[in-house]
Amino acid sequence: MRQHISFLAALLVTLAQAGYLDTAIHCRNQEYCSAGKIEGYFGPLDKPEQIQEAFRKTHWKKELIIFAESAYHRAAHAIDRYRREGYAHVLTILSSADECGRLIQAFKMYDHRHPHERAGNLSCGWYRNTDDSGNHIESGFEYMKFQIGAAAWWWKYFTAARAVALGYNMMAIDQDTMMTGDFYRFAKSPAGREYNMWFQAEDPNAINAGTVRVRAAHLQNANPAGPSFYLLYEATHRAVRWSEDASLLSALDPALLLGEKGRFYRQEQTILTDTLFSCMAGRPVHRAIMYEVRRDDAWAKIGGKEAYQKYIDSLTIDRWWYKTLTLDRELADYVGGEAWPDMAASARDGEGRTNVTFRTATLYQPHANGQYPMLLGGRLFSDPGPLTRAFRQSFRDLGVPQMPDQDDPSQAAAANATKPELFAFTNIDFGDHFRGGWLESTWLFYGRYGYWNKAMSPRHTNLMSHVHAHLGASDESKVHVLQHIGWHNWHLAASLAGGPAHIFFATQQDEHALMTLSRGVVAYAPGVIHYGLSRSQYLDAVEALGQVAVALNAVAAWPPADCSSDWVLTESGRNLTKPIRHTVPWVHLNTRHMVQAFGQSVDQVKCDWTGFFTYGCTRNNNGHGRGLLGVEFDALLELKNVHGPDAEHTLRLVAPPGSNPAPPPALSTAVTGVRHSDLVSWNADLVLGLSRWGQPLWLDRLVSIEGGLGGRAAAAYTAWRTQCRGLRYRELAANERDDF
Repeated sequence: MRQHISFLAALLVTLAQAGYLDTAIHCRNQEYCSAGKIEGYFGPLDKPEQIQEAFRKTHWKKELIIFAESAYHRAAHAIDRYRREGYAHVLTILSSADECGRLIQAFKMYDHRHPHERAGNLSCGWYRNTDDSGNHIESGFEYMKFQIGAAAWWWKYFTAARAVALGYNMMAIDQDTMMTGDFYRFAKSPAGREYNMWFQAEDPNAINAGTVRVRAAHLQNANPAGPSFYLLYEATHRAVRWSEDASLLSALDPALLLGEKGRFYRQEQTILTDTLFSCMAGRPVHRAIMYEVRRDDAWAKIGGKEAYQKYIDSLTIDRWWYKTLTLDRELADYVGGEAWPDMAASARDGEGRTNVTFRTATLYQPHANGQYPMLLGGRLFSDPGPLTRAFRQSFRDLGVPQMPDQDDPSQAAAANATKPELFAFTNIDFGDHFRGGWLESTWLFYGRYGYWNKAMSPRHTNLMSHVHAHLGASDESKVHVLQHIGWHNWHLAASLAGGPAHIFFATQQDEHALMTLSRGVVAYAPGVIHYGLSRSQYLDAVEALGQVAVALNAVAAWPPADCSSDWVLTESGRNLTKPIRHTVPWVHLNTRHMVQAFGQSVDQVKCDWTGFFTYGCTRNNNGHGRGLLGVEFDALLELKNVHGPDAEHTLRLVAPPGSNPAPPPALSTAVTGVRHSDLVSWNADLVLGLSRWGQPLWLDRLVSIEGGLGGRAAAAYTAWRTQCRGLRYRELAANERDDF
């Protein structure tokens, strides 16, 4: 028992020092740290004077971060991740004044409760959702006749194009991104200034819309009406035109529409990919859209699929090239380099420099010169209607120079005279190295190896990170990732949810959350779950824990696996000496499917089994079975001043007034049996005497329920395990078990 108490005391000291709940402002780049320095904006964004005021009151040294969401509670966590890194120059676009008001109020409450974490004023705006007659705009974006995907896509890129037109350096982000490194340090370096635009790659020839960076400020001699502007502007422009009239697309092949009721539909990143290709080709093309041509007669009109593919590829993907930059020692020490999975293994020259290579495109100002050859699909746009004309006018109203009209032959010379710009893709896989991965990458390739875990203080990390790609089979995969890597703001979650008792999956939808948690949280004491347990023994342990929780009407704290356990390791990891001394990147852990690693240092890494990452294991709707993930339980330990596994808070496994025998030795696999009725009667006074919500009821050894549960508890547990895949893992089909 004394061993468990001292271990928990050390754990609580560590939590207090490092802090799962540490959400203070840490300015990553002092020069571009805008926390507490922007005026902030609250208002509509439709009119030129409104958007200009919003940019003016939000930017910091001509830098803007643009973010769009439909609802404030999803937006809050996303912008908070940037604000906590010192970047308050975020313009958030929400669906209405009400949603912006809720966002502002949420942060006011948060700042009041945590004044040391204040990042200063917020900027939040919205586009109108009613027309001039007061009718609701069904599409969510006034220039679109009907909705194409999420309206927030188009708010974001419409606003991004307006920012570039007005001469701002702009970063447009999705809600699942964060600046894990000092992006501005590279972007403002001589090497970074060679590029005008970066986009994350979905694959070597397609854009992922998670993050885009455009360098367009006048002071850096870029063209706010050049190719980078075209790429952003034209994506929304094309969506607007096809929402208004897609008859020429349909005439070529109805399969090109894809939407319901004969309407056009594509994701924004598909259209952005085509506007990128247009800039590479120097003329409007539709390579990604035309991928959906299915009919033989359509290909016959075009001139044959093979001839088309050869021609379009010669204008687009055949024009990729690779540009190598040399990073000086200081920057190389910071970013690591291209080596993968170990960024520190990147090659250096005698002066400590490293070379990095980007998949690069030269962007030209597109112009059709009045020619729409059938070999490229012919003319795919009808004459502009009132919505398209209004969209175009919104940019003229900004009062800035306009780019050459791509459809006007008289402006071809001006387009040809426009200075080309450079575009780079990030996150391109080349086997043992990633081109641009150090600048921005995804969970699959970097995040799951520990590079994003704040508390691990990895030597290197991606400068931008996107919680995307193979996140695992779970109900809240992105939230799970953010919680485990330390980028989830538990304090903000409490402000949004109505109090700290509601921040857990088990209680998010529970109006009686305090009562639920007041019945106790059943947890194994530190050291009970260890690397000597096989997977089958771990499953026995968690099934017994679930039964104990149901018997006592308490919440189960699902125990993390020991990260040195064979069953959470990769094949090569099983050959390492136990216990394993973990380092980043922890390629020896099976983070692809099995576990997510977390903790306060590499010496205290824990591995949450993803088998419990579903609502059925946490907030089970039958009201009896509820569970906390390991990372949630650690947050609870920090949040509440809980008691360790002492005599008053350790479950009795013998009849009172006797006390439990001494805990088994370390790495024990011995199991103590207890009957359901005895467990309840021996611990009734302990449960009823809990003085605060969230107090753990500790099990100081492995247990089993002899004879199983009885009565209502048996029915409740049976109902729970039908919903919780972790509790019925052994009954699942082999292909289902492969996912976790």
